[in-house]
Amino acid sequence: MSSQQIPVLDQATLYSLMDKVIVQITQQVAKIDLTGCNVAPSDEDQTRLCSVQTILDGLYHEKWEFCADREFFHRVTENMMETQSDDPTDLEEYSKEFFNVLCGHLVAEIFRYTNVPTRFEVPSFVSACPTNLCEQEDLSMCYSSDHAETVIFRAVS
Repeated sequence: MSSQQIPVLDQATLYSLMDKVIVQITQQVAKIDLTGCNVAPSDEDQTRLCSVQTILDGLYHEKWEFCADREFFHRVTENMMETQSDDPTDLEEYSKEFFNVLCGHLVAEIFRYTNVPTRFEVPSFVSACPTNLCEQEDLSMCYSSDHAETVIFRAVS
């Protein structure tokens, strides 16, 4: 009986693939432009952040977190709704839907390269983000939005 080797993406390829999808989907779905940045948010800046997150199962067993300024998620909500809203429930629901779409595109790209399915749980909204976001050994990608909002994507093993 021969065992089939599962293709795993190297870190550089995975980073590049995820970066491309994050920037494209954020622009297409939320109508917000992201630019990569090398500066991690200060501890004070991190207090303004909230996140949406999910757990992956399949080729990659990790937690994905999308942390951003609350104002970023407010713009995501209004851009997706195509109307103004100050309802916190709208903010949570549209933030989760945005992240759901983003994760769907990310796992589809991973599948395209590996032919191994990966599933993710329904995203959850959290009114805080972990500290030391970009100092972890895990994959962290920092961005700045077109309104200078902090955005961080993390993949935590």
